Amino acid sequence: MSSIPIKQQRQRTNETHLKVIVGAGLGGVGAAIALLLAGHDVQIFEAASEIAEVGAGVQVLPNSSRVLQSWGMKDSLDRYSTKPSRVNMLGWKGNLISHMDFEEAVELGAEIRVRSRVLDVQIHDSGDSATLILGNGEEHTADLVVGADGINSRLREIMLGHPDPPQLSGDLAYRLLLSTKEMLKDPELASFVTDPHVIYWLGPDAHAVNYVLRGGELFNMVFLVIDDMPAGANTLASNVDEMRPLYEGWDPRIPKLLNLCESVYKWRLCIRPGMETWSHPSGAFTLLGDAVHATLPYLASGAGMALEDAAVLGELFGRSKIPRAPAEKQQWATYGGTPEPRFLATLKTFMNPDASATTPKLNALSSQLILHGLMSIAWDLKRRDQTSLGSSGPTSDWQTRLGASYDMWRVDFDAYCMDMTKQLRNSPAAREDFTRFSTSTRAIYHAAQLILHLMKRWVSDDGPKAAVAASHAAHLLRDGLTHLEDWDTDQTFHYPWCLYLATLTSWAFHRAPNDEDGGITSTEISAPEKRNDRSMNALVSSMTSAGPEGLSRVVGKLDTRGLVHVIAAHLGGVRWAVVHESMKVLKGLS
Repeated sequence: MSSIPIKQQRQRTNETHLKVIVGAGLGGVGAAIALLLAGHDVQIFEAASEIAEVGAGVQVLPNSSRVLQSWGMKDSLDRYSTKPSRVNMLGWKGNLISHMDFEEAVELGAEIRVRSRVLDVQIHDSGDSATLILGNGEEHTADLVVGADGINSRLREIMLGHPDPPQLSGDLAYRLLLSTKEMLKDPELASFVTDPHVIYWLGPDAHAVNYVLRGGELFNMVFLVIDDMPAGANTLASNVDEMRPLYEGWDPRIPKLLNLCESVYKWRLCIRPGMETWSHPSGAFTLLGDAVHATLPYLASGAGMALEDAAVLGELFGRSKIPRAPAEKQQWATYGGTPEPRFLATLKTFMNPDASATTPKLNALSSQLILHGLMSIAWDLKRRDQTSLGSSGPTSDWQTRLGASYDMWRVDFDAYCMDMTKQLRNSPAAREDFTRFSTSTRAIYHAAQLILHLMKRWVSDDGPKAAVAASHAAHLLRDGLTHLEDWDTDQTFHYPWCLYLATLTSWAFHRAPNDEDGGITSTEISAPEKRNDRSMNALVSSMTSAGPEGLSRVVGKLDTRGLVHVIAAHLGGVRWAVVHESMKVLKGLS
């Protein structure tokens, strides 16, 4: 039995229940269930000619699993689901990197209508209802229209009032569905079925994931690579011969799985930027799921968020005493309003820095969200360049702008840290905790700037750019040496990676120009620990005091071995298996 309370369907009077229209995808059906349990009437309109299976399967992660269980669906899902005992992260050669151990809408009274493609949504002048206009000329009026029509959302365009196609992500997916009968005949493949794990293979410019479906009857494989589909196509039939060169040299079990495949399709993967508001001011029309915030389909994030959206919508309209009242419906339909300062508006401020811009004075959480937002934009733009141009190329205008955006963030964050340090001056323990937090957060800033200035053959092809990256690497290391004891940031997951990245960058900056003669010779290769510390301190001090311009003149002239020894020793004490792999790399460099 589930320990999660199961919601019971509420009974409402005619005056307190809404008539709601939704779509028939995961988010739409989820919204239908949640709203029906809240006591409202629901019609489901679907453009397809029949309700049929689309796609092979879906992973249900903890948050969305709790939603489904609260709707009383656990027993129904248990009959068809497979529960993997473990999630494995593998390298592309098959080496283990890390692991982690771990029909209702109709029954509730929903009316489902197929062949119901939506052309328009018209809000009544009174604002208390909306009319859905279908392609066959029919009109249907409801108190609330929920647009849950997926990534190619027509209702999003109606909401915005202009065309708004999804954006290319630069990725595509090959999707395979295999019968497990043949797999069970091969000892190397049988364990995929008999001891089901979710497995991710992570490799250069590609990854792959698998999981078992239908209680072990089917095996789903998804291969993710860089998008090479022609313009205008979103789904194409493909063949295994096209895939084999992309995964040549990978885990030997992958070619075996490909040999069992009879047909394969490739799907172009798209994304949608989030919307500042996803509801009409009247409260009679709202959106959810991929129509609002489509993500790449990794870790079941899109399906999970659609179900969470549905649960929130049902919960809010379930609590409403008089949901038809315009003021109350507007409040609930906008999910309680958008908190100030709005994320996208604030992010745009940082994306367009100028001398007259006023920094928003963000708190700790907001600062981290904005920094990760800027990093996400940088990643998307870099992938766009790689996809459209074939390489990242020289520094382009967007890289210069984002570098300025990162610097604007740093100014705002430094001001916040100065204020907090003053407030904590009489609390030494709290001040030490805050110092660890601020140092680890600045490390993300330096790492982001560093990555922004990296490119293939960057030391030899773009000296100034390499010097900027090396300068940020040195400042990241100096902050840790100055403010932390033994690099301790209270087990912050990202900090060892930042140290690793900064060490690799410093090593490459000074060793890459000397590759042909084996690099700078040094008598300190087997020096004792204190000498390594002195060597590291001398390197970091020289790099931070020189600045990017000065670094360009000393490239290849400083010894990095003490730094590599010290950071490798530190990473060797971190418990995460994936960090141990980076420690091995650094030991190899020394």
